[in-house]
Amino acid sequence: MNNFFKLTLIFLLILPYQISAQKTIEGLYSLPSPTGDFSTSINFSKTGIFEYEHSGHLGTEEYGIGTYSLDRKRIILNYNLTKPLKKSYFESKFWINDNEKVELKVDVFDLEGNPIPYANIYILADNNGVTSNKSGNGKLVLNKENRNAELTISFVGYDEVKIPFNQKYNYENIVHLRKWKRGSAPTPILNQIDTLQILQRRKNEIITLNKNNQEQVWTRLE
Repeated sequence: MNNFFKLTLIFLLILPYQISAQKTIEGLYSLPSPTGDFSTSINFSKTGIFEYEHSGHLGTEEYGIGTYSLDRKRIILNYNLTKPLKKSYFESKFWINDNEKVELKVDVFDLEGNPIPYANIYILADNNGVTSNKSGNGKLVLNKENRNAELTISFVGYDEVKIPFNQKYNYENIVHLRKWKRGSAPTPILNQIDTLQILQRRKNEIITLNKNNQEQVWTRLE
């Protein structure tokens, strides 16, 4: 009889320790929208990393990656690993010469460094332009004059880039264009900390209270 009470006491002492020691959670948890127009999910890994995604009809609207901490009362989401979206960009070199003409050279690539052939390279105000060759190269030759203008580089399915320049200089431009998708670009969650208060935790379900004091039922999908 004494042994039974000893074992029971040991079990009761160990049980809270086991519960409090659960510092990780694993699986993909989804928060369904009442109207079905949106979906929100968080994918937790054993390594303490999570991935958050909020989607609508046109795809992902908001996303974030970070580390999380867990105890019996709350889940703390630290969005400290989210990378900002890659955007189109350009690099320019310019110099003056003694000629009556100036050259605007442009090399057009995607964000992975692949050449974009047949990209449009033009000065809209002058109705003057060329298209890039198979290597993504193009060149405009202009009369030298001291005036400011704008060079536009565009291609179907990609963001366009506008480069300001002065027409008394020669330019070499390296341009990287980003592909665009239907709908607006998703918003990254950067350097933000959210706390989900745990109201109840079941085998495949977690009921939480968010920062707006709203009750949420997260269901494990996998």
